[in-house]
Amino acid sequence: MARLYEIALNVLFRWRKFKEAGGLLVISANEPVVGTSELKHLKNQIRELERLLRQKALEAEILKEAVALVHTKTDITVPSCRSSIPGNACL
Repeated sequence: MARLYEIALNVLFRWRKFKEAGGLLVISANEPVVGTSELKHLKNQIRELERLLRQKALEAEILKEAVALVHTKTDITVPSCRSSIPGNACL
């Protein structure tokens, strides 16, 4: 078949690979083919990163509320991070 249409064998095999991978859309979009196992792994990784982001956002919100509560109950003022005092730790 490749000789009949004067197509290099590697091109024919690549087209077959695209076809078997459902690559008609890939070919038209000029994007690489990604295997289903890799896609599943990447989706799981995204899901885990989104979960961690939600957890960290919740932790940050809780800490902000705790700091605000401490400030209202103790009337402690926290120096700003722009303070020129050496060794001053910013919160």
